[in-house]
Amino acid sequence: DFTTSKFDLLLVISPISTPYFEYISLLTDARLKVGVNSRNKDAYDLILDVPTTQTFTQIIQAAESYLKIVLPKKAVQKKTKLTTA
Repeated sequence: DFTTSKFDLLLVISPISTPYFEYISLLTDARLKVGVNSRNKDAYDLILDVPTTQTFTQIIQAAESYLKIVLPKKAVQKKTKLTTA
């Protein structure tokens, strides 16, 4: 089950925030949770405010830029296995 697994990072890349994504985020055991365009500050540790017209690739690039700023250099350089649900 997705919500019982542990993750280093949960990145929600939908340009439109929904209660469904926020609920999943609240239930997921992740060290860092990043969402997009959400008003629910409890659901995410970092919320990106991006135009809803941005593509998934653009949202991922924006998230990478911010994560490079807020995460320690070693964490960014560390290779991690990505899991998709």
